[in-house]
Amino acid sequence: KSLILTITFTVLACAFLLEPVNAAPKEIIEIPVIVNIHDKANFNSNQVKDLIDRLNKIFKPAGIKFVHAKTNTGVKVGNGDGKLDRGERNNARKEGYKEIKGLKQNKNKRKYKGVKINICVEPVDDDPNIVGQALHRSRVVLVSPDKGNDPNKTAATAGHEFGHAMTICGNKA
Repeated sequence: KSLILTITFTVLACAFLLEPVNAAPKEIIEIPVIVNIHDKANFNSNQVKDLIDRLNKIFKPAGIKFVHAKTNTGVKVGNGDGKLDRGERNNARKEGYKEIKGLKQNKNKRKYKGVKINICVEPVDDDPNIVGQALHRSRVVLVSPDKGNDPNKTAATAGHEFGHAMTICGNKA
């Protein structure tokens, strides 16, 4: 019996290896993204394309492609220091939802269901070690640029926060 099980598991393992691990999904879901760059954040509009390109590499295996819709620069929230307290985070989300709702219709005449990235100094004002913040099922995420100016780390943080926003790690069905 153990020989039969060994052969069966070996055949199954080989069958799984025939399917390429990084195969692109057949359907791509395009998600428009709006980027807000807070006035005091160490980030500029030239870095947005790079950020979105890196996000697309992260989400490609899931069949998700972020499409740049708009960038707002020099954004101020609350007291303008770029370190967001609870009220400022809530306001950034509220304003983000309004802006997402205002996206133009796509060619299929369906409203976009876009997302928004707020690049700020600190997403949580009382803890500089928190580099990103998102609520489950929220389409607005808050990210601080990597202190070492590494765009890969900034994109990884944004990707992590979008995982929360898409409820990949959520506890609700």
